[in-house]
Amino acid sequence: MRADRRTDGRLPGLIEFQQKVRSIGKREAIRRLRLARARARADLARGAAWPALERYFLIVGHPRSGSTLLAALLDAHEQIGVAHEGEILRVAVDGGSRRSLLARTGHHCVEFRRLGFEWEGYSYRIGDDQGRPAGCRVLGDKSAGRAADLLVDRPDAVEVLESIIGLPVHVVVLERNPMDVVATMLRKGGAHLHERDVIDRHRRRVEAVTALRARRPLATQVIHHVELCADPARALTEVLGALRVPPSAEYLEAAVRAVDPTPSRTSLARDWDRETLDAAARLCSSTERLHRYLGELDELADARR
Repeated sequence: MRADRRTDGRLPGLIEFQQKVRSIGKREAIRRLRLARARARADLARGAAWPALERYFLIVGHPRSGSTLLAALLDAHEQIGVAHEGEILRVAVDGGSRRSLLARTGHHCVEFRRLGFEWEGYSYRIGDDQGRPAGCRVLGDKSAGRAADLLVDRPDAVEVLESIIGLPVHVVVLERNPMDVVATMLRKGGAHLHERDVIDRHRRRVEAVTALRARRPLATQVIHHVELCADPARALTEVLGALRVPPSAEYLEAAVRAVDPTPSRTSLARDWDRETLDAAARLCSSTERLHRYLGELDELADARR
């Protein structure tokens, strides 16, 4: 999803404000806008913006795996609010209260809207319901790699979060070809990263998630980045089914329009170290959900010969 702008140069919030100015006058429109914002900030700050909150979810996985895209797509649902890099698991294990966790979720959701839904040169604008968490039935946090890193040291972190907020916590694991993840991290991270260190850290995240799935099989589901891109309607319907939130036809159509059906294969542009390829092959062979990537690893090995 490349960064783009509206053809008329105006954001939806500005259009709504201009319509109010025409109907009730500029002074009254500004007064109502300031009052609405003050009330919303107060509700978010005290974690009281969700009287009908039913469940919470986490997007867990790896950096550069498409988690921001998945979070944006879910946040576009009118009944779901998703924090962008809220690090809710970390706050929970550090002793955060229910109020602080919900307030932090709302704050990070709204902040992503203030950024224009743009992240590292890409636009994640899907629809007008994004970044509006107040009143949602379901809240979530996308911290992906950071959440998985925490699970390495605190395998009980999800249970801690669940006990604090008093709601069922569902975990969505987003997987991508490990070599594509590593290649993108190396390209973005600069010369200080070494591919063997990156693949080893990736392995530790995979093992932490595997242990989580073994403990919570009914509350953890796996979505593959390639499937999300190829058929976003189906992938989102699966996730929303687990969250017990029905999707509308309009919502799914907007999601399909927003997703590039051909994900980038960044691993093909790199000359890989033999030991890195072997480490990735061992990881995929020993992890059932990663078996599907063994063929792609063979392609990389053949290209190296």
